[in-house]
Amino acid sequence: MLFVLASIVFMQAQDDAEKVLRGIHAFYNDHPHVYQDINYNLYADHNTTVPHTPEKGVLVISKEARYARMANIESLVTKSLTIGVDHDEQTLVISNNPSGMDFDPLESIQPYLEGLNSATVRSTSGKYNQLTLTTDIGEVKQVDIFYHKENYQLEKIILTYRREIQLEDEPDADLVKPRLEIDYTLTGLERKGKALLQLNQYVQISGDNYKPAGKYAGYNLINNIYPNPIK
Repeated sequence: MLFVLASIVFMQAQDDAEKVLRGIHAFYNDHPHVYQDINYNLYADHNTTVPHTPEKGVLVISKEARYARMANIESLVTKSLTIGVDHDEQTLVISNNPSGMDFDPLESIQPYLEGLNSATVRSTSGKYNQLTLTTDIGEVKQVDIFYHKENYQLEKIILTYRREIQLEDEPDADLVKPRLEIDYTLTGLERKGKALLQLNQYVQISGDNYKPAGKYAGYNLINNIYPNPIK
């Protein structure tokens, strides 16, 4: 009987979790344009309050394209092409985009949700709720998603890692189990950041020829475009 009750409770929790994930997805797909500033804070363990590596980024989503930046890495996804820029390496990669345009910030955490073990939704304040997902396997053992109660706007994602990694470059650096906190600050539902979504800001296209444009001129271009991309 206890097993049956526990199963019913877990199924209900899964239903609540799926409702939250659908709500967040709908927020980003229902608005024609969303601009958010992002703070990425990587901590050396699960409890420390001082970030080891703080970084800033930007996320812009529209019906036509998605732009993301974290530190010195940029990406632009359009209906047909994906562009990745590494400013440290001064490299621009252009490739096909077979995945379409149906996306939201939660796409990046999907690989960590393999082996889902539990799902819990609870209220954290007057404005926000928290969805906690735990897993049995994989490099991340827990994902916490904070969102606005009224409209499911994403506020924060916390990834608590199971896997040990080295945060320092030295070969004898200690292995740690880090925590990554990603804060999303909504700064506009209008057209802020529109220029970041323009393909011609990154490449000049002439027939089948591509050349880095604007501030990317001089970057090494890697062309991974295939005439018949795999769907």
